[in-house]
Amino acid sequence: MNRHGSAARYQLAVSGALPESLVEEIRRRFGEVSVRSCARETVIEGLVTDHAAVRALANLVWDVGSEVRLLHVAAE
Repeated sequence: MNRHGSAARYQLAVSGALPESLVEEIRRRFGEVSVRSCARETVIEGLVTDHAAVRALANLVWDVGSEVRLLHVAAE
């Protein structure tokens, strides 16, 4: 996510579990992602190309009523 068009790695943590349909939609839109879940939290990690993609990812999670606990984005 820099001016040269490089991707950035993100980590998104939400409270509780995410619906499997949402995880599938995230994979459809953003490619392969890592998803780790426990009873209290779900963590998704992957790559995004720009700030609009980060916002789109957050909106998908908010649209199902999940609480975002952490959103970290770092250049690759």
